[in-house]
Amino acid sequence: MLAIAAIIVCIWFYKAALSSGHKSPWVWAVVGVSSYYVAGTVWVYLILKPIMGFSYYHLSPIQGALLELSGIAVAVLVVFFIKKIFMHQTSSSEKSSLTDS
Repeated sequence: MLAIAAIIVCIWFYKAALSSGHKSPWVWAVVGVSSYYVAGTVWVYLILKPIMGFSYYHLSPIQGALLELSGIAVAVLVVFFIKKIFMHQTSSSEKSSLTDS
């Protein structure tokens, strides 16, 4: 399930970079996927695991799936904000550098 969401994030960033006129859409696709995996890993292993303690290892299948889905949700939310902030900033700076020259 993590890989499917990562592929969707990759396509989303690539298409957004193409439509906003970025010179290197593959770089943005890599940034999107990398930030997705980093955010999901941080959420699961550095936040949920210490909070849950020993009970993290004794979960029912439903609880395990919910934890995985929470990691995906948090990662997609972080990626959304990264896309909004950084892609918009670089798009604005590229457009201003084109008009300056």
